[in-house]
This record gives sequence, structure tokens and C-alpha cells, in this order.
Amino acid sequence: GVVFLLMGKTGKRRKELKRMREKQEKLAQLDLSSLENGVSAEDLAITARTLTHLATMDYETLHCKAYKDLRRSVFAFATAAGEDFGDGKAHRPQWIAKISDSLRDREWNHAMELMRAARVGIVPKLGTLQRWVRDADLAGSSNLNNKDNHRGINWAILDAILRTSQQATFRAGSELACKMYDNDTLRIYEAWDPLEDENRPFSAEYSTVVPPDVSVSVVTTEKRWKGVRDLTICTTNAETIPTTPPQSLCPKKVPLPFVDGGFVFTDIFSREECNSFIGTAEGMDFVPDAEYAVNVENTTSPGRAAAGVVWLANEQLITTIFNRVKDLLPAELGGGALAGLNSRLRVYRYEAGAVYRPHVDGAWPGSGIVDGEYVFDAYGDRWSRLTFLIYLNEAFEGGTTTFYGPSSTEGVLEGRGVIPRVGSVLVFPHGDTAGALVHEGSEVAKGTKYVIRSDVLYIGKQEASMRAPVQAQDEVVAGKRATSPSDYTPPTKVQKT
Repeated sequence: GVVFLLMGKTGKRRKELKRMREKQEKLAQLDLSSLENGVSAEDLAITARTLTHLATMDYETLHCKAYKDLRRSVFAFATAAGEDFGDGKAHRPQWIAKISDSLRDREWNHAMELMRAARVGIVPKLGTLQRWVRDADLAGSSNLNNKDNHRGINWAILDAILRTSQQATFRAGSELACKMYDNDTLRIYEAWDPLEDENRPFSAEYSTVVPPDVSVSVVTTEKRWKGVRDLTICTTNAETIPTTPPQSLCPKKVPLPFVDGGFVFTDIFSREECNSFIGTAEGMDFVPDAEYAVNVENTTSPGRAAAGVVWLANEQLITTIFNRVKDLLPAELGGGALAGLNSRLRVYRYEAGAVYRPHVDGAWPGSGIVDGEYVFDAYGDRWSRLTFLIYLNEAFEGGTTTFYGPSSTEGVLEGRGVIPRVGSVLVFPHGDTAGALVHEGSEVAKGTKYVIRSDVLYIGKQEASMRAPVQAQDEVVAGKRATSPSDYTPPTKVQKT
């Protein structure tokens, strides 16, 4: 049992201790046998009793260095739970918690009312924004396993969420052809082709043949939640693409006309190199993507998940990819210097009917092999700022990467897609609420789509807004960048920070 040290004999102190003991007795009687999110009933009970005991200690003791990490954890938990801390910002976590509760309880109109009332000065954290976007996607659907493309209330809620998180007004361009959906709650503009100025024809040809020299090995297996298949991480020592790029390639950086800080690199990989990517990935174990699907195993209903595989790139491959794009990337972003690409490649295969619903990308550390073992954070000093999406084929129906944003009229959401072109790379900011871009891998109507997702890494965690480097990116286009990042360095040891 816990031994209480009585540091005084005043009546007030004795009453306080008595209340604490009564709380402990109540906690001991709680039925915590069923608990979600992977926390056992025993762990929760121990945590509650420990915190109850610590609350009896004096102020000076609790504010010593030994309890620093604990104080931060308790504050983070209390903030997420909507507790009032009594200062000028006290009502912000309460508003955010109330909005989260309304979305979770599917009280859509109440959630929008709360967002309108709380809009001034209330900016949710990135994790909260990601949950809100996922909740909004289910709004108005009576069948959670059948997520229609256009329902109305979901777009109105998503518009309210983006305005609450102070997203910039979407700037697709009024001169473009567009179509309205669901009582004028969604305006979709014609998709953008990054090669439209070249009038380059589309070709649906691609190959899934596994290259003859490829030998795939399993690096590790990641456990996922109950009912979902474990995730196998694979690799190969084969040279997927040559270190020296084909002479036929003429790389170019094309800014996205409707997304701040976004751009497309064209002609980064040849069609033959993309076929090598596809064939190698097909030699691995594709599984339904469980990161964003209500029913990942449902292969017949509209809106089903894409299939995915995690490919841990070897040193030659990730260095080759990075060297082809490093002079086109911002040398500094979010307060950190360019450090390379994430070796954890996520390959997705979208067959007809597959879609990756509206979401916000999160930031990732750089993964790699350290002393022969896979390490999720292999460096300890870098974090991603940009999504890096390689298009491996083209000419399927649908399948654009569609970005969404608030229009100039409240209650109307706007969207515009990027048309995938083989061998090109779509790059856009992530990891910051102010610059978070809601987007989707729109449904493939006919054919099959292949993409690779990686991340652009920068030293340190983000310090500045992702909207800041627009000028720096323009300078890269003009060839004016004064400094060039060093070549990619594979992980050799885990650095403690």
C-alpha cells in the first residue's frame, strides 16, 4: 500500500488527506475491465492512485526537476480533457473539447454552432484537427461502411473546421470551369495537369512484372490494432533505379497555382524506372490500408481502402531519389536545414473504387536500419515538413490528389485536384495546423493507380509557420539559392536529444 507522510498536524491538512483517501477507495471500486486505446485497467488504476498520492505533496516538492516530465504529461492530459487552468487561455481547451465531443457524438449542427462561436483565437492542435477532419467525413452517412463522395453536411462541417483552424481562402481561380454539389456546399474545379503547358500526351502503359534480380526480405513486422493485419516492412538490396538518371529526363519545378508552398517536380523518373518501382513493390505483401478506412477489408463497397506496403529503401535507393530532387527543395524550412528523405516508403495501389478520404498528413521522423535493426526514429535530430508523393503511372480515370479549402462564402467548400503524371513528384507542406492541407486521394473510377509516399526531412522540430518559405521556394525556381544541402547521410546510430 501507499504510505502517506504527514507533514503537519493542522486540521486542514488532515481533512485534505481524508478526501484523498476517500478518492482512492472510490478508484479501487471502479470497474475498469473494459478500456479502449490499448491502456489496461490495471495501468489506469495505478496511474490514478499514484496521481492522487502525489497531489498530497507540497508545492516545492512537486516543482523540483524530478517531476518535470510528469508535470508536462499531466498538463497535456488535462488540456486534452478540456480542464480550466484559470488563466486568460482557459476557455480555449474547453471549446476545443466541446467541439470534439459534438463531432464524436455526431451532433453535426451543434458542432458547427460551437465552431462559429469559438472561431476567434481558437486554433486546434494538429492532432485535434486530424481527428476533426476524419469525424467530418462521416457526417450525414447512415452507413459508416459506405462513405459517399458528396453528401452535403460533411462538406459544410469540413468548411467550418478549416475556418476555425484559420485556413487561408482557397484560390482556385474564378475563370476555371467548376461544378457544384449538394445544395451548393461543395464547388469542385477542373483538375490541374502539371504538364498542360507542354501538351504531353497520356499513356496508360505500365508493368507489374517483378524485376528478375529483385530479392525481397522482411525487415520487421509492426503490430496494429485488434482485427487489423500486422504490417510487414520489406526491403531489397537490389538496385531499383540507377544512380545516374537517364539523359532523356528534364526535371522541372512547377508551383501549384492553388496551394501555398506546394509544387510538382516533373520528369524525375522515367517510365521504365517507375515500372521497376511497381514491379518491386508487387513482390512485397500488399495489405488494405488501415490508417484511414472504416472497413479496410471491404473490397466491394464504394470508398474502400487502397492496398499498401511499407518498403524500407536501402541506402543506394534513398540517396539516388534525394539527389535527383535536392536542388529543387527548400534548403531551410520551419527553422531547420534540409536533411534528406524518409527511407520508410509507403507504396499504395488504388484499384477501381479505392479512395483515400479527406485527411491531413502528420509529420514523421526519419526511419532506417541501425545496427542491423529497424528503428522508427533512426536519427533523433530530424522531422518531416513536406509530403513527397511519387506518381508511378497515369491515364486511369479519376484518382486525382484533391485539395480542399474554404471559399470566400462561408458554408461553401472548394476543391481542385492534381492529375498524376508518370515519373513526377507532388510536394506540399504538412505537420503544422496553420499550413495543414486537407486533401484526398480521390476515387479511381477505372484502372489502377500506383503512388509512393515519403517525407522530406529537416533538422529539428518545426519552429516557424509553414507559410513562411514561399519566397525561398520562388528563389529556388529562379536558381538563386546560395547554399546547397549536403548529400543524404544514412543513419549510423540513434542520437539522444
